[in-house]
Amino acid sequence: MTKHDKKLAFVCIFIAYMLPLTQTIISLGLGRKDIIFNYSSLIYGSVSILSIFYYLAIKIKSNQISKTELLSIGFILYMMLNVGCTALANNGMSKVAYDSFLEMGVKVIPAVLIALVASRRHCLNAMVSILDYFIVIATVCIVKVSAVSIFTGVSRARLFDIYGVDYQYISYFSAYFCALDLFMIFEGKKNLTSRVRSSLFFQWIRLVCAVFLGITSLYSGGRGGFVLIMLMVLFWVLLYSIYSGKVKQFIGSVCLIIVLIGIVSSIAQENEVFRNGIARTFEFLGDGGINWDGVSGRGDIYKRAIQLICASPIWGYGITGGSYHGVISAHNLFLEILVEGGLIYLIVWVYLLAAFLCKLYKKCKINKEYLLIFTIFMCDFVGVMFSFIYLRRTAIWFAMFYIFNEKKDNGYEEKNRDAKLP
Repeated sequence: MTKHDKKLAFVCIFIAYMLPLTQTIISLGLGRKDIIFNYSSLIYGSVSILSIFYYLAIKIKSNQISKTELLSIGFILYMMLNVGCTALANNGMSKVAYDSFLEMGVKVIPAVLIALVASRRHCLNAMVSILDYFIVIATVCIVKVSAVSIFTGVSRARLFDIYGVDYQYISYFSAYFCALDLFMIFEGKKNLTSRVRSSLFFQWIRLVCAVFLGITSLYSGGRGGFVLIMLMVLFWVLLYSIYSGKVKQFIGSVCLIIVLIGIVSSIAQENEVFRNGIARTFEFLGDGGINWDGVSGRGDIYKRAIQLICASPIWGYGITGGSYHGVISAHNLFLEILVEGGLIYLIVWVYLLAAFLCKLYKKCKINKEYLLIFTIFMCDFVGVMFSFIYLRRTAIWFAMFYIFNEKKDNGYEEKNRDAKLP
């Protein structure tokens, strides 16, 4: 692994979670009133624009661009053009459309471009080698917020006034890094060359981080974050451990989960702020299934989105078109896609997701390091199924276009060929 690969890996993880990750960590570490926080968006936006020009300049100079890369760039440009055309058809751009267009330029395009570069160099191993640093730093920043809130009685609603980040982001990012930490615990550590981070001591550090991140996500009251953690725990503890015949890992994981439940129950009994956060997390669960009164009005949003879909089922209303008809966000990826482009656009996305998952699964069977890409993808995929607008996310775009554009390299892909994967 060269120094260039390590630098590129750092940029990959930075870009994959770009503004949400870095601005969150800065705000959690410094506070909303700090000057660095106030100018962080401008800094990252400038870096994004420069990265676009840098990538295009290299490609034009070297005259080395594949058909897949052209299709990738063309797809993103088409989406941005569609946003503009939708605005023209509605006699002006809505605030939601404007924000989405801007964030695509700042977040999505850099994520796609860096995925194209990283996939050519097969820098997945380099990404795994530096992931622990991100996890530990994020854990310290996130746990700091939860500790202040729990022990001083600061409500979830006041967190934004102090740190510039609301409980929803704290919950999701706790879940994100918990998912990445689980990857390192079960699989990532095997690919490290560092004696320190391959040691049992550092494995305990990862376990402590996972516990703290899990508790913080629950306390923060974000339901999507809770679902992500549950899915990742089920994947690693049940599917991965049992199928791979790792009985010790399975037993240890179950014991850790029991201890975590005990810790959460103990804190909830003593602390009202913590108890209220837990209550909100499980508010969507009713006696007979989903409690629609506890989903923050999503039932009404879904109904309105379905009405729009029925009115224009084939072509939709254009990308960001829902914002011109009372649906700022459908809070569900597939409903959002149907509103924007109808069945035609849905078919395109179903094909892309199916092709991505199929290709990723084949790669994971050969080399389980690719489970990192699966983890990165799931972090954002769960988010766009419950809360976020897919045009503004970065991890999901990075993961998909990394896999789509990676060239076959037998020397790299045959690593861990004999490893089992469910």
